[in-house]
Amino acid sequence: MRNLFLILVVFSVLFIIGCQENLVTEPTQSLSKKENLTAEGTINLYYMLNDPSGGSCRLTGEVNYNHRIYTDQLGLYEVTLTLNMSSQLCNLGGPIAEPWTIEGWSEDVVIVSEDESVILDKRYEVKNRYDIVLVVHYLVTKEGVEISNLWLQID
Repeated sequence: MRNLFLILVVFSVLFIIGCQENLVTEPTQSLSKKENLTAEGTINLYYMLNDPSGGSCRLTGEVNYNHRIYTDQLGLYEVTLTLNMSSQLCNLGGPIAEPWTIEGWSEDVVIVSEDESVILDKRYEVKNRYDIVLVVHYLVTKEGVEISNLWLQID
């Protein structure tokens, strides 16, 4: 009887120990695919551009952006970049009948590493000008986005 009581006590203790929840041992700051950081901003445009048809043009306006970054455990960053271009070209050679406007919206996904940058090329139609387009090279990093180069090109 004494052995039976001792066995019941030992099994009860083992049962209680075995049913306890284990503590989570994951790091408190893990880089997961679900974690994201968002930055929004505006790139102001004020550039003098050569018109391929002759003369010069002044580009004014802005590009609004939303830069969302998702991290993973391999040190790579998936960046979802939304761009909203709203600008005008002014012909410096004389008056124009209709304004030359440039508008466009896009959403792109690029993959960058810690120290890497990616050039994202965008072409924008110039309204009321059917012979040229605006080409913009955006420089995308994990920290944000900027314009590295832009020009007017014959379409």
